[in-house]
Amino acid sequence: MTYERVVEGGVEVLDVDLGLDPDSGDDACLFWPPRRPEALLPLLLGDHVSLSRGEEVGKSSLEKVGAAEVLGRAEILAGEGVGARYVQPRATHLIEPSRLVKSASRYSAPKVVVVKTGGRVKAAIDREGHATLQSVYNIHLKRGAPPWMTLEFVCGLLNCEEVHRRFIAPFTSGKMLFPQITQRMLREIRLPEVSAAQAGEVSEAVRAAENAEVGAAERVQELFGPLFPGSAG
Repeated sequence: MTYERVVEGGVEVLDVDLGLDPDSGDDACLFWPPRRPEALLPLLLGDHVSLSRGEEVGKSSLEKVGAAEVLGRAEILAGEGVGARYVQPRATHLIEPSRLVKSASRYSAPKVVVVKTGGRVKAAIDREGHATLQSVYNIHLKRGAPPWMTLEFVCGLLNCEEVHRRFIAPFTSGKMLFPQITQRMLREIRLPEVSAAQAGEVSEAVRAAENAEVGAAERVQELFGPLFPGSAG
């Protein structure tokens, strides 16, 4: 059986053996991403979120926030502004508005922001709508994402140990100097099978982690463990 999956630049045809034996004359080509809850192929994170990168501007050409009072400048977020995971990031630099050349929609709040440089994902939720530099990825939910998929769930997924072990570490662990997370790595994270109730628990725990509540980040890890078969947790 084949699935058609819409990709940038056209349609990708996937040959998949689902163990099905359609009757003679049946159309065995189904549309992917699936519209049926019983679809058997795994969904990828990129099926439900859009990713973008910030402004292609070097930090060395910018004033740091707090270094001096500079009128007419806008605040912008570099990777170091994403401090603790989950917690609201803080702007790091000031930039002339004329140098913000990318669409303002990629910076709209709320969004998940991810630091590009590093051996593992560091993600937080930006509820203030900061513009970002190219060292930060911006993540928004796509229209049509399932109701249980919230930005809190996405943020928890990206920060969880099982995602790191399965989908990030195989690419970054061998790079001793300046390992980087790519957009493709993030898009191709496979989503675990999850119920609306389980996703709701994750989202609630992430909101607690945003407020730096004691034990909340550890609770997020605990909730994701059972969602991945063979988890070490």
